[in-house]
Amino acid sequence: MLNSIDLDLGIFEMPSNLSRIVESAWCEIQQFQLLTRKHPIQGFHPGDFSETFLWMMAIRESGLLPNYKFCEWGSGFAVVALLAMEIGFQSIAIESDEKLIRAAGIWHTKIAEEFDNGFQSRLRHKFESYCGSFIPTSIQRRMTRGDEQSQLKKASSVSRHSTKWIDHSAQSIFDQCRWNPDDFGLTYAYPWPGEEDFVWELFDLIAQPASLLLTFHGAADFRLHQKAHSN
Repeated sequence: MLNSIDLDLGIFEMPSNLSRIVESAWCEIQQFQLLTRKHPIQGFHPGDFSETFLWMMAIRESGLLPNYKFCEWGSGFAVVALLAMEIGFQSIAIESDEKLIRAAGIWHTKIAEEFDNGFQSRLRHKFESYCGSFIPTSIQRRMTRGDEQSQLKKASSVSRHSTKWIDHSAQSIFDQCRWNPDDFGLTYAYPWPGEEDFVWELFDLIAQPASLLLTFHGAADFRLHQKAHSN
């Protein structure tokens, strides 16, 4: 069960290094979209990075987090994951599109050259990017079978219609890395309209109790949920 959380954002000024990351990201994303305009990446739409920073700072200061591990589902250029790294999280980015992963990797290398050794060290030790799916393999199999008795009953039955931008065929990253689906104290996602229920239900199924899910829904619409402890 997920509980909706109301949070006072307070006032946080974005440090200059984070502003540089956001400004650089927008330039790179615009250039990428220009270069791929004839064959655009379907479902790729950047979020509001500055407002996301405010939410993550408020969450960090709230005392609600069970740990300081962060995961971004459908990360694109992994801008939010980099911001999370810079405010103190062990940060993981997951993206299924190989073109986006390659473009993001080139940008990460480029921006690292513009920052000091501290940033480069954090990028090596506090940030990881994976190409694949954030859906665990066991759940992918149940979704493929359409198992109406599974814990993801609702998501399984409607997944092909309500998650058109989520790649169900990509290999789960949890088969290829040291992380488990329930390792993260904070997860961020930008679901497309109609995908919200799937994202919330998946998080409820795989996350640890007390962990938080921040979702962006466009036009400054952010929603924060916390997984409840079992009775």
